[in-house]
Formats: sequence, C-alpha cells, structure tokens
Amino acid sequence: MRVKSDLAEGSSISDGVNGLEATRVFSVDGLQGDAAAKISSAFAAAGIPQRGNFHPVYPALRVVTRRARAVHEDLVLIECIYRAPRSAERPADDTAEPIISVGSTLQSTPVDTDIEGVPIHTTYTYPDTYPDAKRAGTTEVQRVDVEVLKPYETITFSRRETVAPVEKSAAYSGKVNQFPYLGYPARSLLCRIEGISYDGGDTYDTTYELQYKPDLWDVVVTFADPLDGRPVWEPDDLARQTFRVYEEIDFSGLRLSI
Repeated sequence: MRVKSDLAEGSSISDGVNGLEATRVFSVDGLQGDAAAKISSAFAAAGIPQRGNFHPVYPALRVVTRRARAVHEDLVLIECIYRAPRSAERPADDTAEPIISVGSTLQSTPVDTDIEGVPIHTTYTYPDTYPDAKRAGTTEVQRVDVEVLKPYETITFSRRETVAPVEKSAAYSGKVNQFPYLGYPARSLLCRIEGISYDGGDTYDTTYELQYKPDLWDVVVTFADPLDGRPVWEPDDLARQTFRVYEEIDFSGLRLSI
C-alpha cells in the first residue's frame, strides 16, 4: 500500500466570511478487497490525516471532514477538508482549549443616584394658596427611583466533553469566583453550566457561562429614613454596608483559559 500526499488536482485554499478552509488530496493504491474494504483501508493508512488533526501550514485549522472515492481497481482518493472546527466537529476532549465567545446583556436596574452618586430628586415649593395648610409655602424635596439598563459582560466557553456536566454544574452554577480568575477580581464572575448530547450520551457539548459584574456580586444595603422609607442622603460606613450573598468556590477546577 502506497500513499501520496498533497496532490495538486483538487487541493485548494479559500478565505471567506467563515474564515480559512483548506482541502488536501491524498491517493492510496495497492489496495485489495471490494470498494468498501479499499476505502476502509485507505482511511486507516499511515500518512492519512485523521479527523481533528492540524493542518501542516495553518495550525488553527483541523480536519473536520474526510471524503473517499474509489477511482480505479486498487486506487482510492481521499479529500481532507480543514477549517476552524465548530464545537460539534471537535473530538471530545475534557482538557482541550474551549471555543470562546464574548457578549453582553442589558439588565434593567433601579437606581436612586446619578453617576456622581448624587441622589436623584426633585424640589417643589408649594404656593401659599395650596389647599393643605401644612404644606402651603413650604419647599419639599422628593427622592425618585429610575430604571436604567446596565450592561453585563458575558464570557462563554464551549467544549465537547466525554462526561455529562451534572456534577460540575451542581458544584459551580449559581456561585461566584472565590479568588481572582482569568484576570477578573474575586466575586465578580457568576457561573452557569449546561450541556447537551447529540449522540445518546457518548459526548456532551458543554457550555460554561461566566457573567461579569464590575461592582461584584455582593449586595449593598443602606439605612432607610423612617420618614419616607428612602435611603439616607449621606450614609456613613455603618449606614451603608456590603454583604456577600453568593456562595464562593475556586473556579480553577473549570480548566478554562483566555
């Protein structure tokens, strides 16, 4: 059995909206048996790239598809198509570098101060003819809550793994990073893990979602003025305090990297 690699006819490289894609063509001769046996032997021949193998020139590309056709009594041509693999095309590997995507979500959040920390308020002086004699001629300050959309960065890691992420999801989902992780401060990342299998449980396309909150996932509470139920204007350290409400865990066990 003899293998020839990188035949000129049929080999190509294209660069499109989906990135680079390369095709390498190999020939295998000296095969025996029927067509199916010849193709099976050709696929297994030494020197024929396997699915997941890297391109010799473009290391970001891997074999995602192999096609074989018998063209002669003892000759089979094999096309190996390389591109940056999608999650479902990657061989299952629990320690492989994940596919990373970064996005953001906008969440509606009530605020009662502006960006400088000044309470949002309106001031009104009641006319002397105001029907309520207690308010007539007085000036009143009224605090206001407004809804703003705050962006939260979300970093998503996708990896094809061999084990269902049940235990890992139970251990990490809904918890924050106990220590700095991937360059982000402690308690600034909230984890969510999910997985789906397309082959009956042999492999799982597992997604790790880390939601980043710049001011941490702690809760800040402020003493409320009993007269109006609003947070006091200039709280001291006792009147405004921070509490940790999310369980913390060391994220290093996720084996993720950027």
